[in-house]
Amino acid sequence: MICEISKKILNEVYGGDTKESREKAIKDGYFMEWTKERIKNAFKAGNGTEKDLKRYMNDNKQYCVFVEI
Repeated sequence: MICEISKKILNEVYGGDTKESREKAIKDGYFMEWTKERIKNAFKAGNGTEKDLKRYMNDNKQYCVFVEI
């Protein structure tokens, strides 16, 4: 599972993007969860793959951090 966390939330709520702030954000529920089912449904009209998620992650890395759990 991969958690997507907004860099804006990390900066405004937790004072920056650190390992500790990421852990706190996940503990507090400030993340979007990427599971295999969600990946499949989110891309290519229900036929998404991990490759699609990797492209999405690359395209959005300036806005979010992605943490694998």
